Amino acid sequence: MATVMPHAPVRRMIAQDYWSTAVEERLAYLDSISPLNIGDAVTTARETIEDEIKAARLSVCAMQTRRNALLPISVLPSEVLARVFEFLILAFPTDNATYYYIASRRSGKLGWIAAATHVCRRWRQVAMENPCLWGRILFFIGSKWTEEMLARVKAAPITIAQEFSYHPPSSGPFTHPVIPSRLYQIRELKLSGQLQQILLELTQPAPILERLELVEDEKSAIYKGPNTLQSDFLGGHAPRLREITVRGVLFSWSSFSASALTEMILVSPRPYRSLQDGRMVPLPSTPLGMFLDFFVKAPNLTSLTLEGCLPTQTVPSLADRTVFLPSLSFLALKGPAADVARAMTHIRIPHSAKLRLTSTSKASSGEEYCTILSLISEHLGTHSTHPTSIQTFSIHAAPPAPAESMQAFDVYQHHITHDGIPEFDLKTPPYVSLRFDGNHGGNDIQSPVLRQICAALPFWDLRTLELSVPRSDWTGANWLDVMGPHKSVEHLRVSGIMAETLCSVLAQPVKTELAAAGKRKRRTRESLLFPGLQSLYLLDVNFEEPETLSSALYGVLHSSLQKRRTLKAGPKRLDISCCTFDAEQLGTLEEAVDEVVWDGDIGELESEEEDEDWHSEGSYAAAQVADSDDSSDDSDYW
Repeated sequence: MATVMPHAPVRRMIAQDYWSTAVEERLAYLDSISPLNIGDAVTTARETIEDEIKAARLSVCAMQTRRNALLPISVLPSEVLARVFEFLILAFPTDNATYYYIASRRSGKLGWIAAATHVCRRWRQVAMENPCLWGRILFFIGSKWTEEMLARVKAAPITIAQEFSYHPPSSGPFTHPVIPSRLYQIRELKLSGQLQQILLELTQPAPILERLELVEDEKSAIYKGPNTLQSDFLGGHAPRLREITVRGVLFSWSSFSASALTEMILVSPRPYRSLQDGRMVPLPSTPLGMFLDFFVKAPNLTSLTLEGCLPTQTVPSLADRTVFLPSLSFLALKGPAADVARAMTHIRIPHSAKLRLTSTSKASSGEEYCTILSLISEHLGTHSTHPTSIQTFSIHAAPPAPAESMQAFDVYQHHITHDGIPEFDLKTPPYVSLRFDGNHGGNDIQSPVLRQICAALPFWDLRTLELSVPRSDWTGANWLDVMGPHKSVEHLRVSGIMAETLCSVLAQPVKTELAAAGKRKRRTRESLLFPGLQSLYLLDVNFEEPETLSSALYGVLHSSLQKRRTLKAGPKRLDISCCTFDAEQLGTLEEAVDEVVWDGDIGELESEEEDEDWHSEGSYAAAQVADSDDSSDDSDYW
């Protein structure tokens, strides 16, 4: 028989009558007790009422549970709700940033824990019974919470991220003992700060460890020397380790197996100063044989970064030994030029990989420089049956670096566009960027260096060229001689003196020798420099500099662009940025190019106008002061 529910007003009246009647019946025997009664009667009555209130609250909670069970969200299975909580952890993580940001709010430091367990009984039950939600063990919110998390996680994999500072953290005794005792359960481990003590304790196997990050505090290693991963680190057993990052700690190439590694970042510590005599103590070198043996056992590497930990000595018996990493998509090597070149001669990677070579030598020799360029050329397969041409090339020069001298060579299998250079659709165009600092003469790159670069690298299908060199002896003849053969350039970005010399030769013909057929003599063909140019970006050019060219640079650029437009040789777009440029000349350039983009910066002209205004205002004010002084003197005289 179906149950007939009364109307809402009737239900409300019935509920009120029932609970008021029930309360009166339950507490009727207390009506005779007064606050003036002597003895324990008043205290007993108060305790009785408190018990009744607690029971009533439990009844209310039970009714709220029934009400929540009738909501649509209650239909979700526990597994789906637990999955939602996993996303809640990402949205409201319980970390230091969250703690300090919302510590003033109620339960703010708990993050997702409060959001999931302080809503209703079912949500709390689902969160409490799902060990995977408690896998990230935290220490900063207190030792009791650490104990609770370890109890709730049960046997599920855990993640630990802990920083060890000079002073003991407020997390209590769980800072050190938890990590060594739970290595069998840790899937991700990130440790930073002073790691000397904790590294000595990590001697147990880590069978499910997948990610490891060790970052040593450089300040702590200045005098005592860097820490070293011992041979018994992780018991020599971490079979599932896929990603490892070690910074400031000497890496032991025989610590554990590398068969599952896919990503590896090793940054060697810097030399430290001895406490006895104050001298700088060099770090131990990496043996070449052990170095190669490690990577032979790491065929699954996809990303490899090595800084300061490259082999420093050549071993004649290993001169012909190479290691091929078939899955590698990114390789970054940093160190002295000789060490970088030595490592590259022993490591072979796919032509499609991204390559970054950085030399920290104070002054690289010409031989080392040529070796690195030849390695880049070999990487691109210049001498192979199917060579890959560089389609995007740039050279950047910077002022001298005060700390570390660097010389970087980047090769990427994708293009990087800049402001003002349109994107062009290419499937896998390599991107090469050479960056120099002042310690390598980078602020003053001479033409032989650029000639050497152009001769070593494959530019037969160059599309985008960028040259950012503040000072250089690069002349217009160099543009025609060195860059003239590269007729496929479509986008050009030039700055400084090189841009000024470019303006003078944009409309000059370039002679190209044609291949002779049979006994015929070689013929020459003339064409403009960069005949397929579509966009030209001029940066940091002083159009008002009289010493640059015999005539004004405005007129030279305008006449060159006008002639190219007549011959339909482009460019279609001209960008002018950060230049000393007079706005009145903008109209003449717009006659020669379809689109002119100017950032509105007039450079040094702005300061000159301000000086003129200041002098004129100062002269006027001085005249006023002089007039007032004269008038006052006259009045006093009379």
